[in-house]
Amino acid sequence: MRAGHGRMTIRVSRDSGQTFEPTKVYDTATDELEPLLSDAWPPCECARCDLAVEQRLRREIERLTAEGVPRAQAVRDRLARP
Repeated sequence: MRAGHGRMTIRVSRDSGQTFEPTKVYDTATDELEPLLSDAWPPCECARCDLAVEQRLRREIERLTAEGVPRAQAVRDRLARP
């Protein structure tokens, strides 16, 4: 693994640990992962939380764009797509 890249292995159980889905391995060197929208895990998917996260993300992207952070404009453009 190259420096600056990470790896994460996830085993998900939807029944309090009785059974698990197959293990998923994510490697930042090879996988194109979306940035986390929240520090809550697992992320809530209700409409209220989804809207709050989207609004917070858009404010942060606007701030970063104003500061001239290079990737902020690309992320903003990507979010603007339907």
